[in-house]
Amino acid sequence: MPSRPMNKGQSDDHDFVPPTQYKLSRTKQHPSGFSPLKLIPRFEAIDLNRTTSSSQIPNTINSSSPEALFTLFFTDSVIDRIVQCTNVNAEKIRADPVASRAQNIRFHNSDNQRPWKPVASSEILAYLGILIYMGIYTTPNINDYWNTKKPGPIHDSVRETMSQTRWKQIHRYFHVWDPALDHSTSNKTARPYEKVNPLAKLLLPAFQ
Repeated sequence: MPSRPMNKGQSDDHDFVPPTQYKLSRTKQHPSGFSPLKLIPRFEAIDLNRTTSSSQIPNTINSSSPEALFTLFFTDSVIDRIVQCTNVNAEKIRADPVASRAQNIRFHNSDNQRPWKPVASSEILAYLGILIYMGIYTTPNINDYWNTKKPGPIHDSVRETMSQTRWKQIHRYFHVWDPALDHSTSNKTARPYEKVNPLAKLLLPAFQ
């Protein structure tokens, strides 16, 4: 028996429930000339020419002296901490062959067994000074700072301050955190911010 076409919403089944017919709601009519962009407040840039600022450098500090400003933040306690942590880190790495090999891979050479002597505060200051210099005068290769041949640039201030071998040694073992000093159970369990916090606490008073 051929089926009879059903009209939309109709059926021969007495239990058939027609689908609900939804009517589109009317959208709210906005007044003419309305624009959502007009609701966004206009951006007002800061006029830096009219902005005044003042520093609170202690009267005992010569603000025109870069060295005086540096020592304001890198106090004796900060340098002493870096010296202690760096020396502990160097002894620990050099005593562990596995860690020593990992450091060799990181620095692409194998001279961890080169003679090492504990670093002193004067050397840390020299290391940091050269590091700042490198940030100002960039070169393609770190060895260029100890270059002695023309026509390449000659950085006499770097070469006269510290040898390339010693600077790289300090750079390899440079550390600001010591598990024993900071009463932590393990170097591996400490989170990154926990390793920086002790040094940050020493620096915060100067930044205030």
